[in-house]
Amino acid sequence: MNHIEGKFIGVRKTEIFYQAWLPESEPKAVLPIIHGLGEHSGRYLNVVNHFVPLGYVVYGLDHIGHGKSGGPREFVQRFEDFSDTFTQYLAMVKQWQPGKPIFLLSHSIGGLIAAYYLLDHQAEFQGAIFSAPVVKVASHVSQMTVFMARTLSLLAPSAGVLPVDPSTISRDPDVVKAYIADPLVFHGKTTARLAAEMLRALLRV
Repeated sequence: MNHIEGKFIGVRKTEIFYQAWLPESEPKAVLPIIHGLGEHSGRYLNVVNHFVPLGYVVYGLDHIGHGKSGGPREFVQRFEDFSDTFTQYLAMVKQWQPGKPIFLLSHSIGGLIAAYYLLDHQAEFQGAIFSAPVVKVASHVSQMTVFMARTLSLLAPSAGVLPVDPSTISRDPDVVKAYIADPLVFHGKTTARLAAEMLRALLRV
């Protein structure tokens, strides 16, 4: 297995980190990963270790404001900052692996990004896999919180409004411990602007 990494300039002139894991032989298909909220592409080595020996090449980027990519943590001006950056990256992947079938894998907010993108680009993929996608407002998020997020998005867009409970990441306590200990995982609150933009994307999806 070969591992490569690099950077490119994404939306708003932000430096975006990416990496890829390639099989020793010619890849039979491409598996781009769109990671979840607050995390990064390096948290999917279980996927890498399973699929690369089977002949797949796995690609991942760290979202703007996540992991090794630039930008304020968990903040975007518009939800399209995610999808437009992925559009750039996918174009690069297609140049590196011309003609290969592409199966999109997404998790959590990555599922929302994928669904938002697929509304207009389904023909580009052979298939799409969703893991715990964010496709509706969580039941524990009150209407008051939704209202406050929308209001603060205009008045104080960088204000933190929604924390992530690490215990909900997995039923496996070792996975939870690794998540908490990971220095590239953001453990603060989601910003009001990102929360409001996620709501806007949810309504469209």
